[in-house]
Amino acid sequence: MKTCSRCHEQKPRADFYRDKRASDGLNSHCKSCHVVATQAYKAADPQRRKAQDDAWRAAHVQRVRAARDTYDERNPDYRRAVIRDWRTRHPDRARAHNILNRAVRSGRLQPASECATCGISGVTIEGHHPDYSKALEVEWLCRRCHAKMGKH
Repeated sequence: MKTCSRCHEQKPRADFYRDKRASDGLNSHCKSCHVVATQAYKAADPQRRKAQDDAWRAAHVQRVRAARDTYDERNPDYRRAVIRDWRTRHPDRARAHNILNRAVRSGRLQPASECATCGISGVTIEGHHPDYSKALEVEWLCRRCHAKMGKH
């Protein structure tokens, strides 16, 4: 048993996060108090917290992708449902993506090797549809520039 330094309740050791800096190897406050404190910190300055989260994700791209891929592998029905829902809500976009993907796979359309905006090459280049009614008229952009274009 251990006493939480915030709520002053005696709780089992399993109710505390590990902390290798602490003498007993456990954080001084319990998990529930830790969650409350974290939520308060996030709510106090959401822009700052978002900037910190974005910076961490940018610095750990491989870890973020691995976590997403692991989640998708463990939850295939969820991923399929999300895609199905998106396609139902955006039939024009889904149609344009299908036409473009078929054209690329068949060789009728060749994707660019570099981003039309920043000129970077050697990364994944995606087709951006300025107008979904013109499925084969796309701008070839890197993921970063495509994300800056906004969600279409």
